[in-house]
Amino acid sequence: TTTINNTVSYTLTNLVSGSEVRIFKVSDSSELAGVESSGTSFNYDYTYVADTDIYVIIQKTNYEWLRINDTLISTDKSQKVLQRVDLNYVNP
Repeated sequence: TTTINNTVSYTLTNLVSGSEVRIFKVSDSSELAGVESSGTSFNYDYTYVADTDIYVIIQKTNYEWLRINDTLISTDKSQKVLQRVDLNYVNP
């Protein structure tokens, strides 16, 4: 018997520490992974079956809301994030 392990990683780097990160599958909007308060990077390990279109939502107080569209593939992938300060943010 041969067991094939197709575990690969999708990594987001350059995050503002404390950001909320969520990864969703495009086809049905189901959440694949997420964290309430990230470090400066976020790693999602998954078992590859087929290419999967995803979108990533990143939120942090005082920063613009960010959506990234991407595809999970058969090899490790890293995505550098650029979060911008929300110049219109007013803390009530």
